[in-house]
Amino acid sequence: TVMKVMTGADIKAAKDKGLLGVAYDVQGTSEIGSDAGNVARLKELGVRTIQLTYNLKALTGDGCIVPQDGGITAFGREVVAEINRL
Repeated sequence: TVMKVMTGADIKAAKDKGLLGVAYDVQGTSEIGSDAGNVARLKELGVRTIQLTYNLKALTGDGCIVPQDGGITAFGREVVAEINRL
């Protein structure tokens, strides 16, 4: 009834088969830790969307409820560069 989707073609294939396409994502970057190389590991596991921040301060940047919004950190820019590279 469900199909893991990792590409646009997978989404179409799931629809054509009448299946629910499921894409993996992470909310926040705690799964990455302090190593941008973990982005590649998440991709290997099927993750296709990474939300850099959520509510609180993270290594990648400040979340939406942090009063002194500092934006994306240097590490956050490194993570974005790795995502773009992959």
